[in-house]
Amino acid sequence: MIKNLKNKRKMKKKKITISNFMPSQSALKILTEGKILRPGESPAEMIDRVVGAITATEQQFRTNERDVRIFARELTDLLDQKKIIFSTPVMTNAGSNNGKPLSACTVPPINLREDLQKIKKMVDTYHQEGLGTGFNFDELDNPLPMLYFLNEVAVEGAASGQEDRPVGNMGILSVSHPKIKEFICAKINSDVTWKFNISVNISDEFMLAYRKGGKYRLANGQEFYSKEIFDLIAAASFLSGDPGLIFMERLNLDNPVPHLGGYQSVAPCAEVGLTPGESCQFGYLNLDKFFDHSGYFNPTGLMKAVRILTRALDNALEINIQNFQIRMSAEITKAKRKIGIGVCGVADLLARLKIGYDTDVGRRLIKNLVILINYVSKDESFNLAQTRGSFGAFPNSLYNSQPGFIGRKYGQFNSEYVRAVDWLNLEDKIKSTGYLRNCSTISLPPTGRSGLIIGASTGIEPFFNLFSNGGLHPELLTDLKKMKLPFGRIEKAIVKSGGCQNLGLPLSISEIYKTATEIHPQDQLKMVAEIQKGVDESISKTINLSHRTSIDELKNILVDAYSAGLKGITVYISDRRLGQPIKLVN
Repeated sequence: MIKNLKNKRKMKKKKITISNFMPSQSALKILTEGKILRPGESPAEMIDRVVGAITATEQQFRTNERDVRIFARELTDLLDQKKIIFSTPVMTNAGSNNGKPLSACTVPPINLREDLQKIKKMVDTYHQEGLGTGFNFDELDNPLPMLYFLNEVAVEGAASGQEDRPVGNMGILSVSHPKIKEFICAKINSDVTWKFNISVNISDEFMLAYRKGGKYRLANGQEFYSKEIFDLIAAASFLSGDPGLIFMERLNLDNPVPHLGGYQSVAPCAEVGLTPGESCQFGYLNLDKFFDHSGYFNPTGLMKAVRILTRALDNALEINIQNFQIRMSAEITKAKRKIGIGVCGVADLLARLKIGYDTDVGRRLIKNLVILINYVSKDESFNLAQTRGSFGAFPNSLYNSQPGFIGRKYGQFNSEYVRAVDWLNLEDKIKSTGYLRNCSTISLPPTGRSGLIIGASTGIEPFFNLFSNGGLHPELLTDLKKMKLPFGRIEKAIVKSGGCQNLGLPLSISEIYKTATEIHPQDQLKMVAEIQKGVDESISKTINLSHRTSIDELKNILVDAYSAGLKGITVYISDRRLGQPIKLVN
């Protein structure tokens, strides 16, 4: 049951923690230029500000002030040690008294047939609050004018100086829409400045027709050979990087509260499905920091960090509920209380352990860690609900109304740290008591700037290049020194070639330090497919391709992504897109 908050003592104004957070120079640049730091604020003071805000919310639910101080100290330590990091909206807005929520993305709850200025006002509001936006254009007879309009709104907003952080946008159209061909080609040969990703919602029916070489009927009754549409998607993606594919049917199968509506769109990087007005709260675990220098892993440390982060993100939701200007977002937050614990430092960890990203051993390790994180976060969500109450929609959720919802998703396999029976026991515990604080707890966003702030490789991506803070990646540099190799000469060769392949280096170097485009696309797909088994929502993972990739190879990758059970896929061909944000090795 929820405790009476009115009788709680207010958090004292004095500081209860002092951070020692020390970012690198490149990270400090991100913090400063990204307006994450307030004027005159140091990185350590930013951590104190964020922890103070989240701890003040913790005080609402705890009577023992000593427990609150311990929570604040443990949260600060995890941040200082760079074992965890919050998404940039949390770091920017928590404790800033700017009245902004801490979430990263939403689907604006508005009819796209309404007045354009009304649409613009709502989108501007969310963008100025720091939220990226996702849209579904299925309701429009012609989605292209709206796509261009919303993109213009995003471009103007980014240039206005009123947005504290760069925000992404996603536009989705179903493959059955009569204007699907025009949508697919929207970003080809365009001189438009784009602030939008676009994706085609692909149905099982369409893929069945494609595999049989048959025709597919659009919503207006018109028929095309499915191969014609799929080939057009591949060609457009080959030329511009868009559209990606999204499989909304699969996302909605895992929606635990379908009675509140199906997912209409996704976050700009497609890591989470969203209904109108819904948002998600993100925080990330730097997996590399939970292994010592000898490669030893103590699960207890990671499990404790997961519990603290779960509690912190739930506290952040309370701040959101008070700060959303658009009340529907506050109401859907109360109903779902969705959080997304993600990871970063995957490539760093595998390099530390001398395990190739493209190996079964590497994939199995990361999957086991993600499943452990998922299980512990839900167990902690159960604990939180005992004193804070369950998410509002729990009574009609699949956790309560559908026998075996958790077991169907996670109880079918044993992992290194969590047995199948553990999931089944957790399911019984939740069902018998009605306690679960958050409808979802784990999602894998790209971690972008957050990962870079703590010097971690981003998301579950492999290395994009082998340089960090102006020099060779520290793990690679250490390995070269241990082998007494001339790292100065090797560094020059890596700069020239872009990677460490074909330099005559020992396999213990060249096999471990492959960059994104040196790892076969199928091995990148296998990593996503393996991890997807342990994730509530979806995974943001771009399949990075060399500029030498052919269009037929790209088409095969898209088909294989569907066959592997992924919920979406985006490809990124190096040097294909103007304004490429990250230089990839080719």
